[in-house]
Amino acid sequence: MLSERGYSFATTTTRDIVDDIREKLCYVTPDYGKEINAISSTLDKSYRLPDGQLITIGSERFRCTEALFKPSFLGMENRGIHKIINDSLMKCDVDYRRLMSSHIVMSGGNTLYPGFASRMQKEIMQEDLTTDGIER
Repeated sequence: MLSERGYSFATTTTRDIVDDIREKLCYVTPDYGKEINAISSTLDKSYRLPDGQLITIGSERFRCTEALFKPSFLGMENRGIHKIINDSLMKCDVDYRRLMSSHIVMSGGNTLYPGFASRMQKEIMQEDLTTDGIER
């Protein structure tokens, strides 16, 4: 996505820079459609590269995390993480689904993105399963 702005990060060293950008600037949007249509310069954040060059990151800040919910953004045919969770819940006995859905615990690096837990809760609720809260 950064290559769309003319930035190249192909080496191992520069991939560390991309990881740092991702950790410092990226987030999960509560409503991708709304956010992508409201793109403005207020989304833009600057990042200083080790050589001192200043680059600007805009919609890439949330577009990259959207692939967790829509892997097709990366050309993958997999289901989004919320759909995989729903699939797992649907394999539970019907009497336990509500209980299980209210005890989802998210862990791992991707769950640390700002907005991840609330988006996950929203997506799972839209799958017609009630959840009282998602912890991470």
